[in-house]
Amino acid sequence: MTRTYIRQRRSHTRSSIPLIILYGAHFFRKLPVNADRDALVALIDRLDSDVLELRNTIESSIANRCESIRGCYRSSYDECRSSFNSGTQTCPSKEQLGYAIPECGQGLNCNGIFDYGATSVRLPGALANGPNGNPTNPFVIEGICYTRTAERWMVDKYYEEQSFWESLGVPSPQMYYGSGSGMFRIHPARHSRECGAYDPRERPWYMAAVPST
Repeated sequence: MTRTYIRQRRSHTRSSIPLIILYGAHFFRKLPVNADRDALVALIDRLDSDVLELRNTIESSIANRCESIRGCYRSSYDECRSSFNSGTQTCPSKEQLGYAIPECGQGLNCNGIFDYGATSVRLPGALANGPNGNPTNPFVIEGICYTRTAERWMVDKYYEEQSFWESLGVPSPQMYYGSGSGMFRIHPARHSRECGAYDPRERPWYMAAVPST
């Protein structure tokens, strides 16, 4: 069974954006059968530390969101329309990724194009209603721009901790951020299996973290 590790904190901004941050991976299913308690504790401690650090990074991005608008235009990868940087894109196998993408068959050699040097943005189809699939909702645009400043942290964290996850025999965790506007940013960047179909606000991990009204 896939387990996810979630930390949530409410951020009171003028757009009422809940900070819903998710680290998800097939950790427990992928841990070697002889993994000892210390290895499991180290894994959980690292997840805890990283999630809190990512939370702080996103909160800082929100606090400085006015500055993030500058230079934001065409600076994020779209889930379907963008071509990734050929210098950092890769095609991990099922063994490296931790799961197989059905459209790629068994995923033994290549399991889809991933770019570990960037993040990508997903929007529900109803929000990608502008020219070339760009959003027109100002809160969605703002979310894309302020989370763009957190991309560097996600990329650096991946490379910084790659050897740690390899030592445990598990793939590096994916890093997600979903906003109350419906914007979703994920590392590593990859194309979606179905364009415009993903809405983080409808996902169990998001609904579990948002206080009921």
